[in-house]
Amino acid sequence: MPKEGINTETFGWLTNCPPGDQNFKGHLKEANEATVRAAITDVKSRPAGGNKTLLKLLESRLEAIISDSETATKDVLIRANQNLALATGELLEEQHALEAQQAEQADREKRIADAYEVAGRIQALSFVEKVTTVGSLMQLKQIKESKTYKDLPNIGTWDKFCDYLGFSRQKVDEDLANLATFGEAFLQTVGSFSLGYRELKKLRQLTNDGAVQLDEGTITIEGETIPIDADHAPEVEAAVSALLEKHKTIAARVEKLEKNLDAVVKEENKSWRNEKKLYEKELDRLKAFDPGEHDETWCEEQMQVIHEDCKTFSASIAKFIVDPRLEGDRAAQAQVLRYMNQAEAELFDLRKQFESAYTSGE
Repeated sequence: MPKEGINTETFGWLTNCPPGDQNFKGHLKEANEATVRAAITDVKSRPAGGNKTLLKLLESRLEAIISDSETATKDVLIRANQNLALATGELLEEQHALEAQQAEQADREKRIADAYEVAGRIQALSFVEKVTTVGSLMQLKQIKESKTYKDLPNIGTWDKFCDYLGFSRQKVDEDLANLATFGEAFLQTVGSFSLGYRELKKLRQLTNDGAVQLDEGTITIEGETIPIDADHAPEVEAAVSALLEKHKTIAARVEKLEKNLDAVVKEENKSWRNEKKLYEKELDRLKAFDPGEHDETWCEEQMQVIHEDCKTFSASIAKFIVDPRLEGDRAAQAQVLRYMNQAEAELFDLRKQFESAYTSGE
């Protein structure tokens, strides 16, 4: 900060005016450092050191001016330091943001390079055998979860990336589903088994249904727990194969029963259609005895109930007949036969009552 020069007018008032004068006090209060120093020098040069009171007042004013100047300087320095700290903080933030951006860009470029490396390895393998290794699946899982494929030029989507690998999206997603269900260790152990995608899909379904439990390092199949490692691979293969064969047999039997049931129901429906035609024919014959203005709405609901009950009874008996558990169970067979005989007898009685009441006079 540049220093002010000596104010001659103020200097005259300070050196030639009595200390008690109001003009002296006013100019002393407004005097700058250079003017007060010059006045002190002038007073001291006078005989006997000049007016002691005047000198004391001038020296006190000089001390106050110096103190105020130091305080102002400190304030300026504090503000300057604060501004410097703020600017430094902003620079550091910008530097950190730039470093983070550079790190993110480097990571992105590395993931893109890794994705191309994985794709190249899988493409090379696919010329020999259309499979993906467990290690490749782990990397594909990371690529899919991080969505790195979106940054690859001319690809941008998961479908196109799978196509770039030489596989369909369905196959890759199927492999990743197996990895998510079974884990890396299990897939490595069963890699030498003759398990195709269909078997793995069925095994995955059984795992989700609880028939197979996978724990850390073990697999439990129908109560038998086997470690998942190379030493126990034959045991794992045997247990898995037995489970799949068992469920294959059960599925075939269920399919056969469903076909048999469908055939029975189809035959029953055919029988009911024939009976319906007979009923309609009989109804047409009986219309001659029905007055033309007779209201038939009163019995429609009951007729529908009778029709549904007949179908339900027939379907229930048919379903029971094709149940394989009925084979060899003489007691159950006799009971079913008794119900059918009872139904036939009751229907015979009802038919006799109906014919006696409505067709005897024909």
